[in-house]
Amino acid sequence: MRLFFALIFILSFNTIDAQNGLKFISNNKPKEERSQLIFDNKFTANDSLVINFQFSIYNKLFIGDLLNIRNNRDSSTISLSYNFTYSGENKPYLNLNVKGIKNLLSIPIPENFVQYQTWMNLNLKIDYNLNNAELTFLNETFTVENLFENSSSLNDILFGKNEFNEDIPAFALKKLKITSDDNFVYFPLDEKQGTAIYSARNNYKGKVINPLWLIEDYTNWHLIKQFELNSNHQIVYDSNKTQFLIIGKNDSYNLDVISGRKEKNKYSIPSNFHSYTSGKTFLNQKDNRVLMFQTGSPNISENKFLNKKLGIESIKKDTKSNFNSSYSIASLDTISKDWKRLYINNIFENPLFHFNANYDNVSENILIFGGYSDFQYKNDFYLFDISSSVFNKLLLRGDKIPPRFRSGIGKLDDGTLLVYGGEGNLSGDQSIGKIPFNDLYNIDLKNNSISLVWEKEYDYARNSSSKNLILNDSQEFFYCLVDSGVKGSIALSKVSLKDGNRISLGKSISFDSSIIANEFDLFYEEKNNRLYAYTKEFFDNRLDKNIVSFYSIEMEPTLNELHEGTIGSNESFFDYKWVLIGFIIIILLTIFIIFRKKPIISLKSEVKKDYIFVRSDRSDVKLFFDNVIALEAMKDYTKIIVKENSYMVHGNISNFIKKFPKNKFIRIHRSTVINVDFITSFEGSTVNLGRNHYTIGGKYISDIKKYLN
Repeated sequence: MRLFFALIFILSFNTIDAQNGLKFISNNKPKEERSQLIFDNKFTANDSLVINFQFSIYNKLFIGDLLNIRNNRDSSTISLSYNFTYSGENKPYLNLNVKGIKNLLSIPIPENFVQYQTWMNLNLKIDYNLNNAELTFLNETFTVENLFENSSSLNDILFGKNEFNEDIPAFALKKLKITSDDNFVYFPLDEKQGTAIYSARNNYKGKVINPLWLIEDYTNWHLIKQFELNSNHQIVYDSNKTQFLIIGKNDSYNLDVISGRKEKNKYSIPSNFHSYTSGKTFLNQKDNRVLMFQTGSPNISENKFLNKKLGIESIKKDTKSNFNSSYSIASLDTISKDWKRLYINNIFENPLFHFNANYDNVSENILIFGGYSDFQYKNDFYLFDISSSVFNKLLLRGDKIPPRFRSGIGKLDDGTLLVYGGEGNLSGDQSIGKIPFNDLYNIDLKNNSISLVWEKEYDYARNSSSKNLILNDSQEFFYCLVDSGVKGSIALSKVSLKDGNRISLGKSISFDSSIIANEFDLFYEEKNNRLYAYTKEFFDNRLDKNIVSFYSIEMEPTLNELHEGTIGSNESFFDYKWVLIGFIIIILLTIFIIFRKKPIISLKSEVKKDYIFVRSDRSDVKLFFDNVIALEAMKDYTKIIVKENSYMVHGNISNFIKKFPKNKFIRIHRSTVINVDFITSFEGSTVNLGRNHYTIGGKYISDIKKYLN
């Protein structure tokens, strides 16, 4: 049996998924919403106490306590805290303190570890016999003498918010191990939801207040920032500085994807583009320059029907910009903020929407393919040579790509390009309708040839793709954002280069495709192994005021839905190695159950059900009662409102209320049920639940006041 337990212990460490862990809600939220991890048990240590864990910082600006160890015998507390100086050198530090008395250690943290959310291992040992502490961090060990007056301790261990300091850093925690004397406890933190945590053998338990389980970072896209712009801006990602550059005609912004901070920039030399409607932006990191071009003027007096469709008014030719002083291709120095004109003439007569483009840093050429313009889908290739300012149409032999727009483009290591998917038709004439393309083409510019890699059927009405295709290291598959199949949303797909088999990863992102100029794109950051995306959505077809939204998700996101087969034996979603390990664990657990003659885990019989599953948007959604704010009747549907979302569920509200706890959910109107825990105030016949306000029905007023009193 010892051998069996040893094997289970070893396998448990080998099978820890990168998606396990806990994120702490930090100082960007009100104090009552910040996170705390506490344990039901006190840890008795007569000789020593050792705490080992891994942590990462996901926003360098928020400081506070990571860990507090309180000695119950003399109330002294040892704390580990994260600090950012905010002045002078502006650097992050890890501090070891005697709480409220003195600082024992202050260790600088490499800035790139914070910038790229690197996981850092920390080991803190308190020796009660020697009365000292050893902190091992970043492969260095630091020793502090003369800690306590007492030689033994009964300890409370607490992570995050505490009664003395409600400021906590933005950190994530995983692989927590606690050894008190000879008693070893391991917390895998593999819970996916809820507020309870359990040790590996379920003999220790803890509670998390306001948890964010790390699995959510692999499931849901995290909104970094969303803001409104009064004019069209082009967007490009700078991996050197982990920031988005949002480039407009008269201004630009930098958005740090780690902290979410947005900074506005003013140009020293203003831009003077012919138009600002449909273009593309590239980054030349070597020269610290942004290369941007616009495809055509939005005010096309020659095509009044297109003007009407776009919602813009025709202008006379003599009011157009003076081409001698304006341009359609230019570069912006990201340091001096000055513009340099590269090309004067319009690239095309009309604006070209949702085309593909690729910039080659070596040859300094821009390749343009496809797009939509003047009621036509395009399949032409154009090449612009920046050094000579020459713009030519390319003639490529081999397979012909049907006219299309909203397709994706990627680049292989050998220099060849990939064109994937999109929408269009075989003739290019919009009037005959469009079809989704599920195909992949290889573009060899060295030999001026096109070859079809594969072509498959597609069951969605659209197959719009992000402009960028993100290839994996082995170049066996690529990632892209595509229409999710649910109206008004896009989702991440992983597609095999070999045969086109694909899987859908993570949850979807809301996106409105009804306006022609609305766009989205995808980027990968290798340093912190995350995917970043943005969406740009205009208020109307005038193509000026718009909302841009920026998102991130951990790589690789969890499986969402299998569309077509699996992706190669080497990249299969089911890894046989882990299946074998799981099978061994099941056998060993079965043997353990037989020997103990009682169930190992009986939590289901002890814990009262605190959630409900509902069917919404063709998915079964698990909702915890504590997160539900209110229920609203909508004819044959019930709208369930949670903290940051809402769900439309088919069914009568009277039937739903029977499934919810009677001590929390009460009816205040024939069409409204509320969670009393969210009530913030009353105003006459109105009850306020934070930002949600509801009218109390006449016959319910006395009941609700009596209930609350």
